[in-house]
Amino acid sequence: MSQLFGFGFPIYNFKPHPQLPAAPTERQPPNHADNIIAKRQDLLTVRTTEQQVRLDVLSAVNQVDNTKASVELAKIVTDLAQKRVDAEQKKYELGTTTIFFVLAAQTDLTQAQSNPGDAIH
Repeated sequence: MSQLFGFGFPIYNFKPHPQLPAAPTERQPPNHADNIIAKRQDLLTVRTTEQQVRLDVLSAVNQVDNTKASVELAKIVTDLAQKRVDAEQKKYELGTTTIFFVLAAQTDLTQAQSNPGDAIH
């Protein structure tokens, strides 16, 4: 211990090394402007995402409405085709039409029932 506090050995070297916090200088750009730009970009990204979600939801609702209308139209087309078959059958039984028109009406009914989308267009 006496050697340690007596400073008799050159290996023991104690020096105070004060460090002061670095003061901001003109060479260091402030991060405030970068933070403002990053915040605005984040807000724009959020707004863009919200608008895209709204557009997707509106598109989906529109597609559902169109599909509902298409199904209703297919039901109407099938119902009318059935009524046409019944009418042509009665005409044939009364002798005012030929079997060709009865078969054509039956073919249209079959097509309307099997391919509702094709009967609409």
